[in-house]
Amino acid sequence: MSDAFDEGPEPVPHAAQRLAWRLMGAAFAALATVLVVRLLPASAPVRVEPPAPPAPTVRAWEGVLPEALGGGLARLRPLHADPERQAFDAAALGRELGREGSPWRLELEGITSAEARVELRGGTLVPVEPGPGPLRQLLARTIETGARVLFGPGEPETVALVIDDLRLELEATELAVPVEEEALLREELE
Repeated sequence: MSDAFDEGPEPVPHAAQRLAWRLMGAAFAALATVLVVRLLPASAPVRVEPPAPPAPTVRAWEGVLPEALGGGLARLRPLHADPERQAFDAAALGRELGREGSPWRLELEGITSAEARVELRGGTLVPVEPGPGPLRQLLARTIETGARVLFGPGEPETVALVIDDLRLELEATELAVPVEEEALLREELE
């Protein structure tokens, strides 16, 4: 009996020993690869931004000023692209001014001090100056951009701009309202 304990393990041939070491090495490499892959940060998911909504459009009237007035662009459009805000300001200004109509924005490139009169088939637009009251204070912001705020009949068929006895017929067009301007209007409301 004691001979069985003294003999020790049977020797393993060198080829079998090398195979065992290679299998253990391959298993270790596979385990290390799995751990590295799991511990590495996952790539950030691809963010797909939704397309920006199209800029709101309004019906506007445009024309190029005569060279005598600098040749810039003249544009008349509703004060707001948002129909609800336009209707609200029309009602509020109408009460203040004692007449019916809508607020308009007149932009004249290159002209700062000339008196401009806008004639419509239904009448003439009158200038609205900033003054007391919250609505007129908000209008001051539009006037600060160089635009003029006018009030008068809504949705005209024909528009003529008269500056220094020069008459310019403006043509109707669809105009996209700049995104920055819409952001400014939202900021005013907050």
